[in-house]
Amino acid sequence: MSVIDRFFFNDANLDFTTMSAAADPIRKMIMWNYLSTDGTRKLIVYNFTIGKWSLMETTSDYISDASTASVTVEQLDSINASIDALPVSLDSALYAGGKYFLGGTDGTRVITFTGANKSAVLETGDIDAGRSIVMLARPLVDNGSASVSVASRTLLTQSLSFSNAATADADNRVSLRSSGKYHRLRMQPTGDNWKTAMGLDVDIVQQGIR
Repeated sequence: MSVIDRFFFNDANLDFTTMSAAADPIRKMIMWNYLSTDGTRKLIVYNFTIGKWSLMETTSDYISDASTASVTVEQLDSINASIDALPVSLDSALYAGGKYFLGGTDGTRVITFTGANKSAVLETGDIDAGRSIVMLARPLVDNGSASVSVASRTLLTQSLSFSNAATADADNRVSLRSSGKYHRLRMQPTGDNWKTAMGLDVDIVQQGIR
């Protein structure tokens, strides 16, 4: 069983099996929508161009690829009570019809994923370095930087507790001090123009035993 399979079967509410999937050929992604054990609906996303997985939360009950229907000026009232409050401009392709879009349903409404970008959060697996201290992290973000937090544990049975996120300094170094045997780091890329977050360089020093 793969890591993705294990994550899904641990996270999905298998007693409430309302699951849907859709492909987005424009963004080169495949998405699976499911109900999580914490009561939220989530999207597992696979980008088949770069071969990477990601996880998102959503309000949609189901997702699907579809084509837009044409909308006349007289029908705009069915979208919103006021022409000034329309969600997209009048020259949007959504009103022309026949245009591909990835969308879904939220109750009785059809929704599209056209909102502002969410902040990305990347998290490592557990780093087993023996009894040690995480001292420093250097975010590897193309055309940007990141804030970083760390969670350290002595035993894997202990719960995770991440530190407050620390921002990188002018030299792109994030000072940390967290002791344990297993370390997990979380970073949130920052900057208006970053495109690719590749990972972290981490300085870990061994800790003596008294």
